[in-house]
Amino acid sequence: MAIAGLFVRAYPFVVTLMDAQAHPGDSPAPWIWRLTNAMAIRLSDRIIVNGRGLVQQMQDNYKIATSKMEYTPMGPFEVFCRYSTGRNRERPNALLFFGRILKYKGLEYLVRAQPLIARKFPDVRIVIAGRGEDLERCRVLMEDPTCFEVHDSFIPNEKVAQLFEEAAVVVMPYIEASTSGVLATAYAFGKPTITTRVGCLPEIVLDGITGRLVPPGDVEGLAHAIVELLSDDSLRHRMGENAARWMKQELSWQEIARQTLGIYEKTIRLRNIP
Repeated sequence: MAIAGLFVRAYPFVVTLMDAQAHPGDSPAPWIWRLTNAMAIRLSDRIIVNGRGLVQQMQDNYKIATSKMEYTPMGPFEVFCRYSTGRNRERPNALLFFGRILKYKGLEYLVRAQPLIARKFPDVRIVIAGRGEDLERCRVLMEDPTCFEVHDSFIPNEKVAQLFEEAAVVVMPYIEASTSGVLATAYAFGKPTITTRVGCLPEIVLDGITGRLVPPGDVEGLAHAIVELLSDDSLRHRMGENAARWMKQELSWQEIARQTLGIYEKTIRLRNIP
């Protein structure tokens, strides 16, 4: 987008930035990430971010004027719901860790929590779906590999739908984050989440209502929250229903589209383009 801005500078240029900085283990290199962001910011008329907390973080990192920043939320990732067959049912005591497996996603803390969870639920099934360089390191940490089901490959849309439908709880033990498409997907499938208090995730996870929030790196706290939800079917299903309902009401794509169109219109007016 930044390169494109060099050729379209005569036109209003609006860019959406997902992260203020690179996360541990992410690519490209942090300096390339920062340079790309800086170029996009300099060339653009408006900057859109998908988390309220990112507004301040962007301003602190890149000295962006408040008047140039805009916030629109991330809506539910309902596209995967189209691939649901309606035949998949929740698997007992199934936990889902989904997405890129990089260090900042904190998979190791879920792996370390497994023995604590197994004291209450010996048949717990931890499903890990995705690729990433941190997977092999986490495999070594598995005390009981038979409790884990690993899909180390590209996950087709039909399989994504199946995995989310079968999950009792979606677990996101991140040590860093901005926003999350995994969280948006879980809500679209009506699944409760156990998430860490990092980045903008607490803006979306309503603790005790749509899921549970735990401190990053807290293995015991993570295990306790998982056991709590697996132990109470009524609570778990109510949280999932609340998650789906809340996201549709508060973060509908229709409302996001209206807000985004308003940003474009304001940008055009400020450029004095008829």
